[in-house]
Amino acid sequence: MEQHLYDRDHDEFRELCRTFLARETVPHHERWEADGIVDREVWRSAGAAVAAAERLLALTLDARTREAFDRPIGRFQPNRFLLAELDTEVTIARTFLNHCVAEFNAGGLGL
Repeated sequence: MEQHLYDRDHDEFRELCRTFLARETVPHHERWEADGIVDREVWRSAGAAVAAAERLLALTLDARTREAFDRPIGRFQPNRFLLAELDTEVTIARTFLNHCVAEFNAGGLGL
């Protein structure tokens, strides 16, 4: 079934997430299981990825003032919903990452 809610940018973002996991986590999973802890470096990499997502969202939100049909594109209902959803997803990612890093630093994020 073809869906129209997400566009090529969303597909590319999801592919970036898949690539990050395949590159940064999958190759190390067995060692982390054996050691009982995830390397600190993966949290740094995840932090950089979330920061990049936050920056891209900020640039997107800045673009809301551009106009189409004599109206700011940020005023179109579908765009507003999409931007709100993206903002929520990035906020969830940041909150989850902050929680994981705090647990890791406290020595509590073993496998």
